[in-house]
Amino acid sequence: MTTTSPPAHDTATPIERIELSPGVFVHRVQGAGDEASLLCPTCLEAGTRSILRRSETPLAVHQVCERCNARFLERKKPLTNLAMSPWSGF
Repeated sequence: MTTTSPPAHDTATPIERIELSPGVFVHRVQGAGDEASLLCPTCLEAGTRSILRRSETPLAVHQVCERCNARFLERKKPLTNLAMSPWSGF
């Protein structure tokens, strides 16, 4: 007799879909408020739970999947403290 394990998203832990930024959706373990519980929707569809890692650049904040390298925009940063071009006054 062989048994198959259920896909990762069918476990007892409920998962909800949330909008990270306008038009950008990820999954989160239901009831968990911290960002350490954000899950990659691409990997979740494939049957694997992969936690997203926060990544910051000078222009934006992303959530990045370590497994499939998918990037999900969390927010853009305001353009402040950037070096001014000497030609910007023309």
